[in-house]
Amino acid sequence: MHICSGRYKILYCEKNNETVSYVIYTRCRRHVFNSGNKNDYYVIFYYTYQEYRGYGYAKILIETLFRLIDDNNDFYECIAINNFASIRAAEKIGFKKDGFVKKQVFAHIIKS
Repeated sequence: MHICSGRYKILYCEKNNETVSYVIYTRCRRHVFNSGNKNDYYVIFYYTYQEYRGYGYAKILIETLFRLIDDNNDFYECIAINNFASIRAAEKIGFKKDGFVKKQVFAHIIKS
């Protein structure tokens, strides 16, 4: 299933009418990485619920995403350097280390 919300898109996988894994992605729209261009894609986040981990759902989901968007552009994802589980998962999916980005702080302001 595919959901669009503004610039961000969500692709998710269901089993028995339950979401088991999802990925949020968008176009880079600007030069985010040294080797990237504005038409590349940035995987913001992907997640598999704990009880469904180890069955390859994230891999299936990302491979589906790659097939759906077969326009010869690259995909990027930022993972914290010490998040070894996510690094291993990203490598299994097919991501390769491209470099490092400087740490930035983002403030989320909620207006009531």
